[in-house]
Amino acid sequence: MPRRLITLCVALLLSACQLSFEPAPIPDTLLPNPELDAELDEQDLDTPDDTLELDLPTELDPDVEADELVEQPEELDEADSTPERHVEALLQHYAEAFCQRTHECALPSLTASVTQAFLQHPQCPELLLSNFGNWPREMIAAEEAGLLSVDLDQATQCIDKHVGLCKPFVEDYLRSICRRAIQGGVPSGQRCWSHWECTAGHYCSTPCPGVCTPMLAATESCSSHFQCDPEGQELARCLDGSCVPMSIVDAPGEGASCGESSDGTLAICPPGLFCAEEGGEQPFCTMPIPDGQSCGSNDACQPGSLCLNHIAAGLICQPISIRNEGEPCPQNTEICNPLANLYCLDGNCVERGNGSLGAACIPLSPAACTEGSYCATPSLSCTEQKGLGEACANNGQCESGYCNGTTCVGSWCW
Repeated sequence: MPRRLITLCVALLLSACQLSFEPAPIPDTLLPNPELDAELDEQDLDTPDDTLELDLPTELDPDVEADELVEQPEELDEADSTPERHVEALLQHYAEAFCQRTHECALPSLTASVTQAFLQHPQCPELLLSNFGNWPREMIAAEEAGLLSVDLDQATQCIDKHVGLCKPFVEDYLRSICRRAIQGGVPSGQRCWSHWECTAGHYCSTPCPGVCTPMLAATESCSSHFQCDPEGQELARCLDGSCVPMSIVDAPGEGASCGESSDGTLAICPPGLFCAEEGGEQPFCTMPIPDGQSCGSNDACQPGSLCLNHIAAGLICQPISIRNEGEPCPQNTEICNPLANLYCLDGNCVERGNGSLGAACIPLSPAACTEGSYCATPSLSCTEQKGLGEACANNGQCESGYCNGTTCVGSWCW
């Protein structure tokens, strides 16, 4: 139908709806025009490109709320408003760096024990993290509360330096050496729950909760390494009840004094030597004991070896290896992987128990017992964790996860 004719019909209908029933006069422009109609019919009557097209649903879904039909503003990415968390990455790097570098350290067997056996094993970081004690959780809690910030790049650099000291699990060394990368946010005189929360130059006093207190200067009386101010040196120690700022130096070689000294130095033995302590005398750098030679609990065997009892030779340095399930373990130098809850039975490594209450277990294995229980000694069986106020010897025995050395408590602050 020609467009002019359509327009005319619409105009007539509108006119008919007026309250006065008299027909309205029709403008000349709306009267039929055969010539113009023919011209329009020949043109392309498709929708022009600049015409607004709306894609509307033909029917409304009754289950859709009205406000869902209105375009909502984009929500902010949760990561954009959440502070970055670096402590767990720092702890993981600490464990990995220790495992990678400390296998070059000759550690006294009494210190090393099974840890030395795992230094070159893939599960070494897992073992270290499970043995760090409370302070990693203190750091994580302080960061989550916004009371601790970490410069991760700077922290990894100082950690690499720290692990080179061949001193495992030493929290006060880490905090002192990495003090510029790990910054607390609680100012002087304000309440604190751990040393990590306090601003630079402060420690958390006791009893807990304490207050952030200015560190002590050199020669001032102290009871903890955390109280002492490095005063520009790399770290500070509380020696014989007095604060001693210390610098780290390299010991010249075999036979030289090593370790901490009241003169304000921490001497580190060269690679391949270890710092031996004998009868309370000043420690000195010496070679580790070769495999097959007699040893004692304070002696260090070569990396990868331990001072173990030999059926014929007594205590001698012997190389050790970690065995997996089903592998043979005919000698005490072949250690069934305790992290996998394995033990040696009839010459082969087998799993010890299924983790249920009363089942046999291996204390070192994090997965030895199901949640809510721990591997008790000397029974070596999975036992229900203890409640607040009950006697304990370590954190794993407590349902709260915190033992003050004798009793289960609600937090590390006791």
